[in-house]
Amino acid sequence: MTKQKILIVEDEAIIAVDLKLKLELGGYEVAGIVSSGEAALDHVEKNKPDLVIMDIILDGAMNGVEAAAEISKRCPTPILYLSAHSEKDLLEESQKDTLYYYLLKPASREELEQAVKRILKQE
Repeated sequence: MTKQKILIVEDEAIIAVDLKLKLELGGYEVAGIVSSGEAALDHVEKNKPDLVIMDIILDGAMNGVEAAAEISKRCPTPILYLSAHSEKDLLEESQKDTLYYYLLKPASREELEQAVKRILKQE
């Protein structure tokens, strides 16, 4: 059985490594770690992950909401926002599409694993 591939889009290296370890312990393959929306777009097009875990505040010109919108235009990859930012406008923007989900940082391994399982089983 092939592992489901997850792309991590996170500009804080320590958080990205922590997410990677949590996901691998849950039996998932981390397809890559990138820190900008632009890099996320490139990676999704080339590698077709099963899920993208996306921070909202990123390096580069594009924030996570903008990157997710562009990813959705190009391919039907679900996005799980994992962010410490819960501003109402960003949260509302992130929930306009059914392929977007939201989890606040810091997320425990159990919370992350439950969210990922729920999302990937819905696909």
